[in-house]
Amino acid sequence: MKEIKKRLTVRSPFPEKEFESLLSKGTELRFKPRTPIVGPGVADDRIFLIKKGLACGVYRAKGREHTIYFAFPGDIIGSTAGLCLGKPTSISIETFTNTVVTAIPIQEVIRMAAASTEFMVWVIEWFLMQLYVIESKCIILTGDALERYDALVKQRNELLRQAPIRAIASYLGIAENSLSRLRSPKYQLVRKKKP
Repeated sequence: MKEIKKRLTVRSPFPEKEFESLLSKGTELRFKPRTPIVGPGVADDRIFLIKKGLACGVYRAKGREHTIYFAFPGDIIGSTAGLCLGKPTSISIETFTNTVVTAIPIQEVIRMAAASTEFMVWVIEWFLMQLYVIESKCIILTGDALERYDALVKQRNELLRQAPIRAIASYLGIAENSLSRLRSPKYQLVRKKKP
């Protein structure tokens, strides 16, 4: 839990007593690999704190799968359509591995924020961090396949060790075989030799 709290710290540390209180308001859920936490068409007003495992947000259209984001232990995810508007989501939140989450109704988070200025500051900073994550993804996705891959290595290297290649390729918007070539030791060696 120490590592999860550390990951939840942006500028302000996650308030200690609020951390335990927030977890106590949730329900622990366990998911097998390739299982939806929230499926498309479902209105869900809970946030999910990833305690163990790896999940992603996926959008499917015209027979193609588009990976929107990844979530690791210490990340908080949820359906923005459900959380903000009470509407069904278009994005499926799915697991890659055996995953454990704590599901917390957004109303509990709002009540805690109303009761604690310290917690409210943390919530605001967390939401601002989510905007930064969106901006970072825009930076990753500019340029050609090599530039996208290099930006991902620089900003989210843990993805390359933990996420399936098809999901990483989908996230980067490139073909799996192109990503395999970019990741190959032979290709990396050639790149290092170039002046």
